[in-house]
Amino acid sequence: MPVLTKQDLQDWNSNPVTKAIFKEIHDQVRSIQMESVVRDTCDQTAMQAARNEGMVEGATLLKDAYEEIEGSAE
Repeated sequence: MPVLTKQDLQDWNSNPVTKAIFKEIHDQVRSIQMESVVRDTCDQTAMQAARNEGMVEGATLLKDAYEEIEGSAE
């Protein structure tokens, strides 16, 4: 894998496509957080809550991965 520099990461992060993707991810996370997880049954409610939490955690991992790579970039 090629070595990434801080400049590579800054260029990628400032790219309009990257910005649009992360804005959409942010909007989706906010929508998920605002949505009610209450469903017809207790089991369905628990499954929806777990699904929503997993989606939010997955989006958070993207942000964390970027920050981790940025911190180790030359």
